[in-house]
Amino acid sequence: MQQLWRQIDPAAIGRSWAALSPRAVDTLSFGQLLAAAGAASYVAAQSTAQGADVGDLPNPTAFAGTTADGVALETAMGSLVASAGQAITAGAPPREALFSTGLQLSRLVANEVQQAGNNATHIGITSQP
Repeated sequence: MQQLWRQIDPAAIGRSWAALSPRAVDTLSFGQLLAAAGAASYVAAQSTAQGADVGDLPNPTAFAGTTADGVALETAMGSLVASAGQAITAGAPPREALFSTGLQLSRLVANEVQQAGNNATHIGITSQP
């Protein structure tokens, strides 16, 4: 994700992000999907190890594409672009504003991938017989 973020042109942040946003959303969604799929595998393995039948597991795709709060990923990441623009308007150098919001992006990505796995695990556990 940081590779994409570094491609933003400080002189045209909005236009740059508009071109990169679909790839960023796809990348984060895929990370969420992998985390949720791993959770389903974990829950199934634990159920089997405990001698229980494996019940229905949540569909990993249900945990991808939005934040844990239900906000579209494009919107959540777009707010970081807006924050960078506001920082520049307030006088921050463009590269500094992008660096700072890039750190926020890293936190967002890590949190949302982790939350997808956590939520899938919790739902998977509670759905088992």
